[in-house]
Amino acid sequence: MPREIKPGLDFADPNRLENLGIDWMGSGEINQSLPYVNAYEETKHKENSTKIGLGWDYHLDKDPIEYYFNDIGFREVDTDKQNPSRSVAVFGCSHVMGAGNHNHNTISSYLQHYTGYKSLNYGTEGGTITTVYNNVLKFLDTYDTCKGIAILWPSFHRHTSVWRYAGDNADERWRRHDLRPGEDKISFHYDGNFFTRKLNEVHPILDKSFCVDNPHNIYLINQYRTAIKLLCKARNIHLSEISVSDLLYNRNLPIWDKLSIKIPGEYKAQFDRWYEIDNYSELSERAQWYYLNKFCARDLINYVPYEPLRWTSHWGSEVNRGFAKTFADRFSAK
Repeated sequence: MPREIKPGLDFADPNRLENLGIDWMGSGEINQSLPYVNAYEETKHKENSTKIGLGWDYHLDKDPIEYYFNDIGFREVDTDKQNPSRSVAVFGCSHVMGAGNHNHNTISSYLQHYTGYKSLNYGTEGGTITTVYNNVLKFLDTYDTCKGIAILWPSFHRHTSVWRYAGDNADERWRRHDLRPGEDKISFHYDGNFFTRKLNEVHPILDKSFCVDNPHNIYLINQYRTAIKLLCKARNIHLSEISVSDLLYNRNLPIWDKLSIKIPGEYKAQFDRWYEIDNYSELSERAQWYYLNKFCARDLINYVPYEPLRWTSHWGSEVNRGFAKTFADRFSAK
């Protein structure tokens, strides 16, 4: 890869630079239907089907998952089939996109049930707080109004770096990297080719801190949330927000109590006990299957029996239902 990448901008023309506008920040795929987000998900799906067996709802021999990405790169119907003014728009990262979940088990699908309005899925794989903010602004710049905006804010440890303007007529004018904690390599599509470069060659400060020690992002999320609240208030749009960082790092309550997740009575006491003593193996076999099939998505990264902390999948159907119910409840409370 060339050591220096041309940014595609003429810095001698500030008036043009400051009026280029913004683009949708989708998942990168346009008008494509895919069985997996990437090759790694496919490999792990096959491995885990063998490890777990037919009791797993996502076993290879069962109903396959389809990811359809529309004309602007989101897991949603094409824009010419949408009616945003009569819809609720849902923004977030891959948890909203529904990685590892059937389309009918995504947050937006469940939210439609609770609100009675069509919900539009604007989740972006690997998205950051900046990706979300950008897409909310692009939505409000494209459409005058909607029935509501729901935002599942990604972890504030993630960072977006816009590294190139590809030209006025490019399908994706602004090229970006959405960086997650611990990533040490990033890929570029430049001059007709793909290249990989070590993160420390491009963003040495972020590489050193693993994107975690980043006060700038803390300020940004406060700035973003303030701006969105003002915009929604000015347009009389209902706003509902949930923070992934709060769910992951504030362990005052288990996730099923933070969200409106209904756990069957026969399992609830077992789950509460598990949260207190951190011993998953004490759950009954049926409770373990319930957790695996309903709390976890298909994309288990490292399945080891009785060690759920190592699975690191996206959230499953019942957690997504809980997100949707919580969003709906917060809409109703305003």
